[in-house]
Amino acid sequence: MYSIPEPVVSLNKGAVQSWLDYATLTAASAEKLLDFQFQSSRAALADALDAARTLSGAKSPQEWVQSATEVAQPAGDRSMAYARHLQALVSTMQSEYTKFFDSKMTDFNKQLSGAIEQVSKNSPAGSDFAVAAFKSALSAANQAYDVAAKAGKHLTEISETTIAPAPTGRKKAA
Repeated sequence: MYSIPEPVVSLNKGAVQSWLDYATLTAASAEKLLDFQFQSSRAALADALDAARTLSGAKSPQEWVQSATEVAQPAGDRSMAYARHLQALVSTMQSEYTKFFDSKMTDFNKQLSGAIEQVSKNSPAGSDFAVAAFKSALSAANQAYDVAAKAGKHLTEISETTIAPAPTGRKKAA
């Protein structure tokens, strides 16, 4: 009977655990987003009802226009606050995913390198070229991952600097 080498078994166990960890992280992220969306929807509904009450209490067209202007200002501010909070939430999640994938990639590379070394020790003569080619491919894949991770971090920084300096409110006309 053929027995599966221990490094392969270890890699498979690690892969299953990684998928479970990923599913847990994804579920927690979805829960945070859904909770934020639910709270925001609840607040938006309450604000809309307050605005409707305010506008329905107007006695004249001028009073209605003034009330509409007063209601619109806080709504715009709340929209900006919503966008900032959502951006911060997504940025935090992106950071959590980056940490997750970086740690898993490091662990996987260690295990795979160990497995390659183990296989190369037990490989037949003349297979050095194949082992070297596999190591080279692994190195190229790691470099590609590093480039993609740096690009993701750069995009996150750009989005944070774009949303952060936006004004929080408008000035009233004199």
